[in-house]
Amino acid sequence: MELSGGQKQRVALASVIAMKPDIFVFDEPTNMLDPHGKAQVFEIISELIAEDKTVIIAEHDIEHLAPLADRLIYIDDGKITHRAPPHQFFEELSDAELASLFAPEVTLFARQLQSSPKSEVEIPLTIDEAVSLCEKRMKKEEQL
Repeated sequence: MELSGGQKQRVALASVIAMKPDIFVFDEPTNMLDPHGKAQVFEIISELIAEDKTVIIAEHDIEHLAPLADRLIYIDDGKITHRAPPHQFFEELSDAELASLFAPEVTLFARQLQSSPKSEVEIPLTIDEAVSLCEKRMKKEEQL
């Protein structure tokens, strides 16, 4: 029996977790996984964080990662160019830097809103944060 790439990745992840280290370092842990597999990996990462484990992840697809992280680091050509908590991180990145990531769709949406005049939009990381942001904005518009 031959394992698929995604199955091999899951086996590797399980073997690392079985060793019960205090620090986990993952390089593109969701690469080659379908959406369900990605969700499972991020659920496991969330559980590790809840157990106060240190988790370091190199990942381009940060839509699921950003809400879990206490800080994000952007490395360009081997140099750290940005290091900040997730909300601040997405505010500081240039459009070109943001384009190189698979950023949360709600974050991209908020960045577009920020480009409109007189707009002070907080950068959301999740759909719930985006809904709250839209509700606040609608209430503000109603008061005008």
